[in-house]
Amino acid sequence: MFQKENFEGDVKLKIVCIVMNMLRKPPLTRFSQLFAKDKRLFNEKLNEYISFLPEEWETKINNDFVLMANDEIFHEGFLPEKCLVSQ
Repeated sequence: MFQKENFEGDVKLKIVCIVMNMLRKPPLTRFSQLFAKDKRLFNEKLNEYISFLPEEWETKINNDFVLMANDEIFHEGFLPEKCLVSQ
């Protein structure tokens, strides 16, 4: 079962990207960049997503992330030279 302690590192990044995509935001959008209304909606969707995770939650998150990333990030028009990495 997914626990609060599991919401860190790569797992947190993947879930945030999945939920941003559910909200039709760019998956790599930062929570801090959202308006208050969108933050509230994000939290609702996040709680909903987590509450429906199965016992094998790691597999579900990884599969959802790969599907989302292939569709929304690494698609045919992906230009890696346009990606900025902040430190």
